[in-house]
Amino acid sequence: MPLNNPHIPKEEYHQTFLRLISNVQTCIKSAGVEVEDEFVVMIIKLVSLDPGNKFLIKQQMVESELERMKKIVVDRILAMSSMSRDIISMQFHFKMSYYNRDDSVYAHREDQENKISSLMNDMKTGIPNNLRQHDIWYAKLIGATIIEANMGSAMESSVVRETEDRQTDGRTDKRNSIALMLRREDMNLLSTMTQRDREAQLYHLMHIAIGIRLYSKDKNPDDYGEFIENLPSITPLKIDETLALMSTMRSTNIQRLIRYTTIAQPYFLRHVIYRMDRRAVNSEMVKIRQALAMVHQVLIYLKELTDDLSHEKDICSQLVTGYREIMDDLHRIVSNGVQNGDEVPRTVLHAKFVDLTAAWRDLQECQVFVESISLIVKSLTEFSSENLSKVDTVVDKILGESHIPVTEKEFFNFPTIKLPDDKYALAKRLDFREDLNPLQMTCSGFCVHSLVKGIGLLILSNPNLGIFNWKNQNYLLSTSKGAMDFRRDPDSYVKKVHAIARKWPELIVLLNIEKDAFDPGTVSDADRSGKTTNVLISTDAGAQTEIHPVESHIVKHYTSNEWDLRMRGLTLSKIHKCRTHGTQTHWQALKHNAEVQTFATKTVSMQTNRDVYSEIPLSQFYLYGLRGLHCGVEPHVVEISQDNPTDLRGMVATRIEPEINLKDELPFLPQIYYQN
Repeated sequence: MPLNNPHIPKEEYHQTFLRLISNVQTCIKSAGVEVEDEFVVMIIKLVSLDPGNKFLIKQQMVESELERMKKIVVDRILAMSSMSRDIISMQFHFKMSYYNRDDSVYAHREDQENKISSLMNDMKTGIPNNLRQHDIWYAKLIGATIIEANMGSAMESSVVRETEDRQTDGRTDKRNSIALMLRREDMNLLSTMTQRDREAQLYHLMHIAIGIRLYSKDKNPDDYGEFIENLPSITPLKIDETLALMSTMRSTNIQRLIRYTTIAQPYFLRHVIYRMDRRAVNSEMVKIRQALAMVHQVLIYLKELTDDLSHEKDICSQLVTGYREIMDDLHRIVSNGVQNGDEVPRTVLHAKFVDLTAAWRDLQECQVFVESISLIVKSLTEFSSENLSKVDTVVDKILGESHIPVTEKEFFNFPTIKLPDDKYALAKRLDFREDLNPLQMTCSGFCVHSLVKGIGLLILSNPNLGIFNWKNQNYLLSTSKGAMDFRRDPDSYVKKVHAIARKWPELIVLLNIEKDAFDPGTVSDADRSGKTTNVLISTDAGAQTEIHPVESHIVKHYTSNEWDLRMRGLTLSKIHKCRTHGTQTHWQALKHNAEVQTFATKTVSMQTNRDVYSEIPLSQFYLYGLRGLHCGVEPHVVEISQDNPTDLRGMVATRIEPEINLKDELPFLPQIYYQN
């Protein structure tokens, strides 16, 4: 499959990929199977990495290859069992639905802001000038207040009711919480503010109104009960109900885990039948092995949700206590003012109303997070109940009248075994501490040896054996024999685990090895299943073979370009002809940075070996035999000289130069340039 090819336009690649996903979805829906798009994308990646399919990674595929890809993906999805598809769907659903507390609170606040943004824009852009505009503006303010407090779905009836109460006989009814603190001078003050200050003041006004409604609700529950929920009582009750539901699910799945493991462990780890180099297993046992994966996945999710909800229970308890304290202070302030006959200052009441609103909003955020966890727990029950109920029937049939002798306490009580030292061990052993979480280990803490020997069998590891570190990864094993075998060849076991996860895709997320499972570099012999072809990866690269593997025999400046060789020959000839008694010699040609000798301008007083008035022979030197020599003939320099003209007379006698042996002077010629 073409993945991240820089030569393909991004838009074209994206459209091609979406078209492939759409075609696959059409084919599998016609067969009665519905899965998520993320599910199809994962299968496409696994099909691309399968060496037997011979797809080219990082290269644009032709139409015929796309059709072949679609057929293989559709066949693989339809060939999967319903339990495997449900496990993967459950994993994607949990990933898309589960948010931590901060993300849930942020999404809730953003949703409220989006709902009241249009109303807030209308209110802050202009102040009403007449009665009709005032009623419309007032209704928008009430609606924004109800949305801000999330006080039920009867917003429309509440707005109508508040507006009618405000207009009856010119009197202000007790239900008009906004009208209680909004006077004519306040409206005039709003009209003089900037839009930013007006928006801040409107939010402050809404928070005061929410506090008044909450106070009125607590003082007279019957009158305001239809609009406001009693969050201090409802939220803790919702948390307790969800925790009880998760506790029941955990107990049921723990019993399933014990029964399934008791049956599957001896079968897959001991009962091995080889037939034509393949393991023959019972289809019912395969279902039990897949059911083990689903049970483990459900238990992992339940543990994560239980920890979050238990922490949320403590937060909710503190919020309820703070809310009750603020409400009691309000009742005490109002009652003291009534008894003493004094009017309570508006600033004191408004500050308390704002604090009460802040505590109420914190309780709302707590309720939102608890509600999201409750929905996830229900979806986990829907995904697992049907498949696991069928497996329970199969297990009951296999066990018959016999009972499982192992209790939950005995099942999770791991024996203390001292692992002997092995001088051939590669993986380093470390002691396991109680503060460590096995789920944070590589492969989610499951026994790597059992995964390989049982071809995907999930067995809980024994932390008392210790942690085995290999390539900065921490692994756990279940038996001392498995630990010894893993320590002798850890790399082989890790590669086989990746290969098994690609064949059983529901194990990829469960073992937390998405990065390695979808990496083409981790595809090894374990993925080939006897095939000789590996995953094909096309890339723009060149290959260079060294002529001389021995470093000392490599000539750094060798070139096969004839014109470069001729240029070098001419350069050496010129250097030899112009040689001096200084440092500039023909050896300079072998250096990357040649030294330069600079002479001063010639003067009359300088003495030289050669002068214009000297009578010298005219000679020319040529290099013979640089290319195409016959056997036994070595490269050498040919000198062609010409006698001086008879009419040329010199004032100074010419000095005869000594004869030079060019073979000794240029010993580097055969070594550097004569290379075939």
